[in-house]
Amino acid sequence: MKQFVSDVQEQQLVEQAKKNKDFNILLKGLIKDNILLAKTTAFTLKKGETIVNVLEVKLGNIKVLFTESEVESVFGSKIEKKGDIIETTGYKVIDNQVSIVYNKQHTENEFQEIQEIMNEKINQIDSLDNKTELMDLPCIYGNYCGPKCGSGTPISPVDWCCKHHDDCYGNNGYFNCECDRKLIHCLAPYVYEGSEWAIIINAYFLKQYEYNCT
Repeated sequence: MKQFVSDVQEQQLVEQAKKNKDFNILLKGLIKDNILLAKTTAFTLKKGETIVNVLEVKLGNIKVLFTESEVESVFGSKIEKKGDIIETTGYKVIDNQVSIVYNKQHTENEFQEIQEIMNEKINQIDSLDNKTELMDLPCIYGNYCGPKCGSGTPISPVDWCCKHHDDCYGNNGYFNCECDRKLIHCLAPYVYEGSEWAIIINAYFLKQYEYNCT
């Protein structure tokens, strides 16, 4: 699912990100004048026909991410340890200003459990070499994130978002704009907390939302 790209592809993604105004605002606001000290990584998240290109700029506990899957998205996050508490802060650009859009505290054990649950199936899928076996998986993620899902207890907060989205579609019809908007909003905290599943599902529905609802 996750593949690092070549140096040439990374540079192309860097150049694309530099043209995005929100990306530049977040870099200036969060990374400030330390851009030369930051580590830049580019990779692709892929599941089925959904492909998300990701550029990550990281300095210590601060990250700025640029994602592209026909639709571009930019966000920042800071994960900070304060004693026994892990605090996650999410940032977006609103009216040309860096704004806090998410803030959540977990105990260290809670945070580790969330990360393990959200990344468990990523590790299972990354270990599969047979492409046919990969495509035959019953769900993209969990029990509700994918066309072949729809039963059982959600396995994580991300999966709960997908279940609520399924229920919303059931009540309002497929491709309902308000359902998709609520899903994007629900996934946002887990995008900031680093769930690659949340990133790929979020990118898919951002693309669908822009196509159908704007």
